Amino acid sequence: MKSGIYLIENLVNGKKYIGQSLNVSLRKGKHFSALRNRKHENIHLQRAYDKYGESDFSFKVIEFCEIDDLDSREIHFISEYRTMINELGYNLESGGNKGKIVSEETRMKKVGENNPRFGVEISEETRGKLISTHRGCNAKLTEADVVEIKLMLIGGASQLDVSQQFGVDYTTVNKIAKFKNWQYVREDLNARIIESEARRNFEKEESVKKLLSAGKSVKEIERLLNVSHGFVVKVQGYKKTDMLESRNRDIVSDFESGLTKSQIMNKYGISSAVYVSVTKEAYNKQNDEMKKKAVEMRRQGILVSSIASELGLHRTTVTEWTKHLSPRQR
Repeated sequence: MKSGIYLIENLVNGKKYIGQSLNVSLRKGKHFSALRNRKHENIHLQRAYDKYGESDFSFKVIEFCEIDDLDSREIHFISEYRTMINELGYNLESGGNKGKIVSEETRMKKVGENNPRFGVEISEETRGKLISTHRGCNAKLTEADVVEIKLMLIGGASQLDVSQQFGVDYTTVNKIAKFKNWQYVREDLNARIIESEARRNFEKEESVKKLLSAGKSVKEIERLLNVSHGFVVKVQGYKKTDMLESRNRDIVSDFESGLTKSQIMNKYGISSAVYVSVTKEAYNKQNDEMKKKAVEMRRQGILVSSIASELGLHRTTVTEWTKHLSPRQR
């Protein structure tokens, strides 16, 4: 029997789940048996399994270790792979069995009637004393550290680098960045963290788009920019949408300029069905304007044959459009 740390990976989106076991050789079977029977305790992993199927998941042992080291190594790898971040993994807890950090979703399951102190009322004075007494207790960080961390995040430092510099778990820094912990420290910096993160995400998206346009693969972009698989795929979807919308605008412009159907289909390499779908609105608009012209010309007494010739229409089309006019209006 060998104890160690294992990893379950979604081969489609790259999201991971880290766990520990006293016997890793048996743990795979237990996980997938629970998933097959839709009884897995991790709802996010279960939903992903239901969506993608077992063939799109892999199981591997990251390392074998002594039983006494299981907690620390599990915490280490969950922090390293950042699997508590929804976009990157399925872990709901920071690992280990002592002092673990749980996700907001897991924490909320213990709120309300499940909490042993549910219904116990305390005064505002007592509440204030409790907050004051316990604020920052049992934490490795001081308020001065938190201020420095917030400034580093604003400056563009990664949460992983910050966690390593201060000797804390990645999840500790992540909670500061998400204002789940230490929100009250220099609250004026919170908005700047949001703005800084939004700006960096925009810059990363633009960089991904440029590399996609240059023909780089998703894996190449992940390596070059040090971004997650999910992030690149998400931007790739936006990029394809942007390109499609741009192409459709060009098709409509050429249609309105007078290019024929065959010319447009050859130019853009599209099918007849795509041509009709893209130009439908412009065609209807153009058709309505042509009909109005034909009706107005007929009201002026111009012959059907002359109208058809001038507007490039068939005589029967002009007749059909103008048959509702009274003899005097023709």
